[in-house]
Amino acid sequence: VETLLDTAQVRPYEPGDPLRSIAWRQSAHHGTFMSFETRQQHAQTPIVVADTLSPTDADALAAHTYTCWLTLRRGVAHRGTPIVTDGVQCHTTTDDVIRFVAALEVDAPNDPAALSQTAEARAHEIWRRVRQAGSGALLVLITPDATGPLARALRAALPRTPLVTVAPNGDAGVRDIWTAHDDGAPRSEEAPNRYLQRR
Repeated sequence: VETLLDTAQVRPYEPGDPLRSIAWRQSAHHGTFMSFETRQQHAQTPIVVADTLSPTDADALAAHTYTCWLTLRRGVAHRGTPIVTDGVQCHTTTDDVIRFVAALEVDAPNDPAALSQTAEARAHEIWRRVRQAGSGALLVLITPDATGPLARALRAALPRTPLVTVAPNGDAGVRDIWTAHDDGAPRSEEAPNRYLQRR
């Protein structure tokens, strides 16, 4: 019988790790606290992040955000409930997500310093959501610029959290979000037009 420790790897201790996850022998050997990290023993919580700080077509951003959320939602049998956010608001229910994407607008400040501060504040809020989700979170960033301010702030705030970027100007990557992480990728379907028509 395979135990949890048979499928575990050791990593440096992070504040918030449970006491029972501390690898005491490895901690003594390394001279610092180490924690066991099991491979996919828990549900992976997908967090879809709409990058409203990078200039893009708001309709394409809304459509891709909804399509990604819907695709990930279909895979919840083995994962946590997907969350959709822009770093300000967070939603999980269908009605709330539909309202959220219908109201999405690009809201980047013109001042580069203010843009950087806004990106860091949103990354911090997303960091809080990831901490609530546990170590099994997966970030899907819908952005036209994979090196933009929000992407950089997320990589700095969450260096160990998997981050997949999807460009809202094409559907490459939307169907393959799970294939980068396992073999059970759900089928993607286009978001219903009646939900994404913007007025």
